[in-house]
Amino acid sequence: MGCDITIRLERLERHPRICRWVHDPLPRVLQSEIERRCYPLFCEMCDGVRGSSETAISPARGVPGDASIQVRDEAASGLVGAHTWSWLSLRELAEHEWPEEVSWHPFATFVRWLRDSGVPLDGVRFVFWFDS
Repeated sequence: MGCDITIRLERLERHPRICRWVHDPLPRVLQSEIERRCYPLFCEMCDGVRGSSETAISPARGVPGDASIQVRDEAASGLVGAHTWSWLSLRELAEHEWPEEVSWHPFATFVRWLRDSGVPLDGVRFVFWFDS
C-alpha cells in the first residue's frame, strides 16, 4: 500500500466587485505523471507526508477557506482515504529551491514553466491531498 497525491490547480479570477478562486484542469500528461508516486516530491510539498524534509515548503494547511467550488465539493464529499489536505501558491513553489532528486520531476518543471510564462505568482495555487 502506498500514498497517492491529487492536485487541483486554482487561479484567482478578479472581477470589479469580487475575487474568487476557480478550478483550472491540469494538463492531462502532467496529471498522469503526478499520479506516479514520488515520495521525495510529496515531502517537499508537505512536511510529514511520506517522511520529513528540512527543506519542505510548508506543513499541512488544510483546505483553503476560499477554495474553488470544485475543491470545496471534493472536500465535503468525504473522499475515502483522503488525508493531509493542503495548498501552496505558485510563488511558494516557484521560489522553492528544489532538491536535485526532485528538480527533474514534471511537476517542478511545470511550476518553472508557469513562472517563466509570466503567470501571476500570487494568482495561481495548487490545492492537494493525499490518500492511502
